[in-house]
Amino acid sequence: MTPNVSVLLPVYNCEAYVTEAIDSILGQTFKDFELVIINDGSTDSSEEIILSYSDHRIRYEKNALNSGIITTLNRGLRLCRGKYIARMDADDISYPTRLQKQVDFLDSHSEIGVLGSAVQCFSSSGLGEIMCYETNPHKLFSSFLFAESSMLAHPAVMMRRDLFLANDIQYSDSYLHAEDYSLWNELKYVSQLSNLEEPLLLYRLHGDSISCSFCQAQTEARAKIALSEYKKLIREDLHEYENMSAKDIFVHLKIRQLNKLFWALTRNIGLSNAMILIFNSLLKAKVFPIIIKLKNSLKRR
Repeated sequence: MTPNVSVLLPVYNCEAYVTEAIDSILGQTFKDFELVIINDGSTDSSEEIILSYSDHRIRYEKNALNSGIITTLNRGLRLCRGKYIARMDADDISYPTRLQKQVDFLDSHSEIGVLGSAVQCFSSSGLGEIMCYETNPHKLFSSFLFAESSMLAHPAVMMRRDLFLANDIQYSDSYLHAEDYSLWNELKYVSQLSNLEEPLLLYRLHGDSISCSFCQAQTEARAKIALSEYKKLIREDLHEYENMSAKDIFVHLKIRQLNKLFWALTRNIGLSNAMILIFNSLLKAKVFPIIIKLKNSLKRR
């Protein structure tokens, strides 16, 4: 029988944390799921830990060689059978009601295709901050304007599987360490994105995590993805903006380019939403910095 949810869990050398990750999924209040675990050529005891489980909901696959996260995730997308695909990382912990709350929301909001949530950060020293993400789909669509952070927490998302099948979408290998941000910017054209305000995942911070190890690389990749989005919507080459941050691109847009961007956003999110977003972005990028400079200059007098 086909499960309602497929939980996609890639694992690579995560013996210290993978037990907690697996247990958090097997202990969900929502029961109609399969847990697709793909071992990406681990050289530690991760495989032994995974194989120690006898739960029928676990489907275990193994890459012959270490293939990398993008190849592993795309293999996982092909293996998943559920109506919904929930992502999970091997060093994080899902709250017991996570799947139930995301399924309930998606079942009652057919316009939403990708749903994330806030996440509770934690480390060996205890709980940290709660990271919250934008819930408004229109603001998420246009978040590339500044690309200051990801639109959703990757290990906390649940997605409709048919979006991938119907649109031939998968993770891109063009943006290593920011493959999730690239995916969101592709999926937003075929469905809406949103986030639940409630934290549904414990997000582990440690020295070996991607977000810690490749922070600068992620920032640079997001800027490249943002430039790609600007090109797509403005329909110009925009070579003069290469190597700029997303915010700097917006600041330096010519009037005709800003006009093109506005009408492109209007076609995707509606006139009023586009007007508000462009106006607020202009305030943030051009007006507020001037006000701050004036304020600082007055203080020095």
